[in-house]
Amino acid sequence: MVFEFVVAAVIFFAVVFYTINYLNSGVSAFSGGSYVNNLEIRAIQISELLVHDPGVWEDSTPKIVGLSKEWPVLNMTKIQLLDGFCNYSANYTYLLQNLGLEESRFGSRRIYNVSIKINEGDNVLLDCGLNPPEKMMVNVERFALSEGDKILTVNVWVW
Repeated sequence: MVFEFVVAAVIFFAVVFYTINYLNSGVSAFSGGSYVNNLEIRAIQISELLVHDPGVWEDSTPKIVGLSKEWPVLNMTKIQLLDGFCNYSANYTYLLQNLGLEESRFGSRRIYNVSIKINEGDNVLLDCGLNPPEKMMVNVERFALSEGDKILTVNVWVW
């Protein structure tokens, strides 16, 4: 009887261990996918804001960040102003708040990071934010026109 009890206990603990391990791997995959989806939503929102919204600018400070002149044309003056604004590291926190990347929920605080680059061919017009990491980031690429009818590439990375 002792031998049968030991065999039953080993089988029971093996089944419990397998079940816990299976649930743990499923929850991990689900939470990772949810995090990536959240990053993708944020990147799309920021790219839409930059390309479609004219924004509100006071002097060289964006109250609402937006670079559009009239879709699909981006205002080159606003691109230069945002590039100058981003050259000061103290403005990065303000930019995160302005883009809605700093949120507080239930007493916890989550801050996302962002990098925005606008290129006209090989010419970099805007390089704003931190350098994105190699993993766990999302990139959204948009295309627009400059005021001189040249194609602009707008890249937004969020992590």
